[in-house]
Amino acid sequence: MSKAMRMGTPQRGLDERRRGAYLGTAISAACSVLVLGTVWFLPATGRDQWVAVGVASLALVASLVMNQLPWQRWPAGALLAYPVLGAVAITSVALLTTGISPAYAGFFTVGIYFIALTQSRRVMLASIALALPCWMVSQGGFSATVGVKMPITVGIWVLISLTLAERRASNAARIRGLVEAASTDALTGLTSRSELARALDRASEGDVLVIVDLDSFKAINDQRGHQAGDTILADFGAAVREVLRATDVALRYGGDEFLFVLGHTDAAGAESILDRLRARWERPDRPRFSAGIAVHTGAKASDTLRSADEALYLAKAEGKDGWRTHRAGPRDEDLRRAV
Repeated sequence: MSKAMRMGTPQRGLDERRRGAYLGTAISAACSVLVLGTVWFLPATGRDQWVAVGVASLALVASLVMNQLPWQRWPAGALLAYPVLGAVAITSVALLTTGISPAYAGFFTVGIYFIALTQSRRVMLASIALALPCWMVSQGGFSATVGVKMPITVGIWVLISLTLAERRASNAARIRGLVEAASTDALTGLTSRSELARALDRASEGDVLVIVDLDSFKAINDQRGHQAGDTILADFGAAVREVLRATDVALRYGGDEFLFVLGHTDAAGAESILDRLRARWERPDRPRFSAGIAVHTGAKASDTLRSADEALYLAKAEGKDGWRTHRAGPRDEDLRRAV
């Protein structure tokens, strides 16, 4: 998985849990309303009907309250509260009434469907094993008829689970591909500039921003052609991916400019990374590079980016093939030359 994809994954997870809560509330509310509207047509005593109405009403209120909970703070497994609510409601009706719960045993299949949409395959299969005893109670206990229906029901549950699991995996792979294509620069293989705002938002105090620029790159395009220039950029992207750490982010900032967001390091650590990149990159047929370094002090990351850009400008003005480090002093800013 690319760095750009990892940057977007947490937010997608939060959105999925919130959508799962909306779906769980909608399903629970719909099932409760269905019971409230149809229980009067079942051949049962008035007492049993009112018990079913009471349980369905409690389930409806509970589902609406649950929708207000902060699901984005909790793991996806917390969404199992919705099918558990449904199973408890149906089982309670089965234990407290006579002749009502078999009419609504199909709700277990709806619960399995919800679990298949929101949980892993392992959780889905475990849920089937746990739901089966409750389903049997809702059928009035074991009988010859229930014994015949049980393997058919379990087969349908497994089929739903595996089919939806396969579809979820396929959709997830398709989404990953789309995210990667949208957030990755096709030429260099680095994160594209479209992810700049996200990268800056995620920069923490103490992280280091480095802007790298290939020296005299325009001359390569003019003298050797754009195809040669593209080859240089692709090779530089490969060198950057080899040198940077898994926790670092590298973006193609402009045509021949690159931005590194280096975490868990300092200016000296950034210079060490640039030394390794220089050793990996330098070859007679390749251009050298200059860089500007700035440590993020907790102010706006855009200000730190501007400081790195100023340091790069000075590195270029002083002869290229080196870098300058922007350091904030008590009165002004000191720019140190590194060659």
